[in-house]
Amino acid sequence: MKINNAWNIKQFPTKYVVELADRSLWMFDIVPFRDITASGLSPYKGIYPEKVNGTLMPEYIYGFYGLERNTSDADGPVPGYIPIKDYATQHGVNPANIRQKILRGTLAAKKFGNEWFLDKNTPYLDKRRKEE
Repeated sequence: MKINNAWNIKQFPTKYVVELADRSLWMFDIVPFRDITASGLSPYKGIYPEKVNGTLMPEYIYGFYGLERNTSDADGPVPGYIPIKDYATQHGVNPANIRQKILRGTLAAKKFGNEWFLDKNTPYLDKRRKEE
């Protein structure tokens, strides 16, 4: 089954919330490991998982449930957002510099789980004085 993302949230500690390709949210029991099908899902009517600090399902766990991450239209947890490493590569800078700018508040980013993501269209501005 192809999904966009999966999260574990505090409100349902024994379930994963999944976002299908059509952006609808569903949930399933974590135990036991099995291939998840549409019939094994129940509706999720809560707040979007990233807004309640949901923890993203690690990539290696997808296989235990027969899930596959849909990467055709999403770069990160939210379409249009990319991880620090990709943003740094795109702009030819060190990822540590990007992380510092985020922590200082000079570069806007969103944190999903324990990873920072930036809008891929955000310009990189280096305001340091350069010697001529």
